[in-house]
Amino acid sequence: MTSLAIAAPSQLSVDAAVSIANDGGNAVDATIAALLVDLVVNPGVVSPGAGAFITVESVEGDAVTIDGYCAMPGLGRDRDKPVSTRAASMEYGGGITTVVGHGSVAVPGVYAAIASTWERFGSLPWRRLFDGALAVAADGYPVPEASAYYFQYSHLDAYGWQDESYRALHDEQGSIRSVIKHDHLAETLERIGDLGAGDFYRGETARRIVSEMEAGKGMITERDLAEYEAIDREPIHVRVGDWAIATNPAPAVGGAAMAAMVRIAETLSAWDSVEKMAEIQAAVLGYRNSMPALDLEAEVAEFLDRSATGLHALRTSPSTIQLSAVGSDGLAISITASGGYGSGLIVPGTGMWMNNCVGEVELSPRGLFSVEPGERLLSNMAPTVAKGPRGEVVAIGSPGASRITTAIMQVLGRLTARNESLESAIESPRFHIDVDAGDPMFVHEPGIEPPGGYPSRSFESLNMYFGGVQAAHRLGDGTLEAVADSRRASVAATI
Repeated sequence: MTSLAIAAPSQLSVDAAVSIANDGGNAVDATIAALLVDLVVNPGVVSPGAGAFITVESVEGDAVTIDGYCAMPGLGRDRDKPVSTRAASMEYGGGITTVVGHGSVAVPGVYAAIASTWERFGSLPWRRLFDGALAVAADGYPVPEASAYYFQYSHLDAYGWQDESYRALHDEQGSIRSVIKHDHLAETLERIGDLGAGDFYRGETARRIVSEMEAGKGMITERDLAEYEAIDREPIHVRVGDWAIATNPAPAVGGAAMAAMVRIAETLSAWDSVEKMAEIQAAVLGYRNSMPALDLEAEVAEFLDRSATGLHALRTSPSTIQLSAVGSDGLAISITASGGYGSGLIVPGTGMWMNNCVGEVELSPRGLFSVEPGERLLSNMAPTVAKGPRGEVVAIGSPGASRITTAIMQVLGRLTARNESLESAIESPRFHIDVDAGDPMFVHEPGIEPPGGYPSRSFESLNMYFGGVQAAHRLGDGTLEAVADSRRASVAATI
């Protein structure tokens, strides 16, 4: 049996991780098994056709981020051919409009990322990692709280336009099912478990995806899937005192924004000042929103260069899941995965709901179809690992759109700079400078006094608006702990 601390979105996924650890699997094996379950049992929040970033801190060697995020489809496709999309407007999150349908689906990268991570760091057979996901896919699963909340707003506009998707989610009376069971999903996962991730990209599953895309005027081609590869990326490295932090690099921007906030807060000794921290958030998030996303590698590099020179240099310019685990040997893994708001498309014969990452309007500053085929799409995700001076290791991350970066930054600051316990750091009230609607607004939970200079909005209690940080921690004496943010219905376990 392997000693393990893990925080994940569901009890079903934690159960799968515990089973793997009991069989001697390491933290990577256990977290992959949990992720495969969560891709099934969190519809609307994430999907089997998702993308993911995985950051691993190995026992010996440097941290690495494995980029398995969604890519722009259309390799080999005539760009003048019509694309089928539809707008879905809903009151979720105060009102959003997203794009769904066949044409909103990006090339999923999650299975390539899982395979790349397992090949390097895993210890148990590939097929064993699928057992938990196969069980819930075969038996069905209760709709979790976060999914049920989202479906109140999206079940018709986003998930009601395709008959197969509608039937999977709704009963005969048109109500959202309390238990969902997908036709063909178990056999699809079993095939990937038996044949490897290549089946999703070059095998029978790929054939079914491409066939449906051609029939429904989507953009994913045979080349898109066959040529997709997970990419190893050098993480962004920053320090807080004696702690070394590694997070998600370009072309994602979430890690860069979080790292910029941490770097400036450390330089200004701002960890105990809400006023200074608000100023930092406003500058970093305002700069991030001004990035044109024409050359993300170059823009993120400039972003980080500006943050190194200080705060002044930045002023001139539902849907994710998080799993975090660390083993007693110090192997740590942080995974953030997203399917966007969901395309509402189930690929017939697979049982797989697909992402709508092409259709996320707020992450497409150049327009929905302006990214070149094969390029990675924009993301706020920031799976992070950190090492302390006395052998401490932390795996941490959060869902929450633009609040991902501010949630992780505040928790890391409390843990590393202020020496709070992990539970205190996660459960303390948070704030976020909302720059999406123009003038910065100070949005906060109770217990935080708004600084002057900002209009403010207060929540009545801790709220999932401020993310759902999942963290696993090996303390300096070898003790393991995991904390699942009470803002979301998540689960933590230590074995």
